[in-house]
Amino acid sequence: MKKEPKNHSFFAFNDLGQGISSVHLDWFDDKTSRFIADGFKEAADAVVERATNGFGHPDRFFWPAAFLYRHALELILKEIIREGSLLLRRKSRPEDLHGHILANLWTKARTMLVQIWSESGEDYLVHIDKVISDLNFVDLRGDAFRYRTDLHGNEHLNDLPRVLSIELMSGHFSEAYDRLDGVRDGISEYLQNMYQATYESM
Repeated sequence: MKKEPKNHSFFAFNDLGQGISSVHLDWFDDKTSRFIADGFKEAADAVVERATNGFGHPDRFFWPAAFLYRHALELILKEIIREGSLLLRRKSRPEDLHGHILANLWTKARTMLVQIWSESGEDYLVHIDKVISDLNFVDLRGDAFRYRTDLHGNEHLNDLPRVLSIELMSGHFSEAYDRLDGVRDGISEYLQNMYQATYESM
């Protein structure tokens, strides 16, 4: 499909002045990527809340909820790798943030976290280890919660239990995300302190 010119008149993306429902794409400025991850997490929570409050059978909410949680985790891992590289003064490589395989991203992020908080041990990472392992097993490339089958017609999620709890899934994913969110905030604070110290020493 040919790309529309820059003066394209948008139909689906428009603002009719509804006030609070208007979206400001530049509002968060350089922190946009952080809030995109948070938005996917909060959207997943909203889907699960709807599923557990009687708005239709919970089965149909499983796929979108799982996808949103998975994508939120992918985005926050990439953010940790990006900011962790700055904090550790490592040369940032674009390929470090490419791809959708969570295990690869988690290996990079985990290595950084252990180095940054070497005195804390690794107990706080175990829950994340388990969640990433589960996701890596059932959805290696990030498509198993988006499509019922792969490109060869093989059904996704065949290895999952045939009955599972969407509330339990939500709880485990949320716990993993919250722990990652905590370390992301910690890295950001360390970065601010580092930049402030550099500025004051000039």
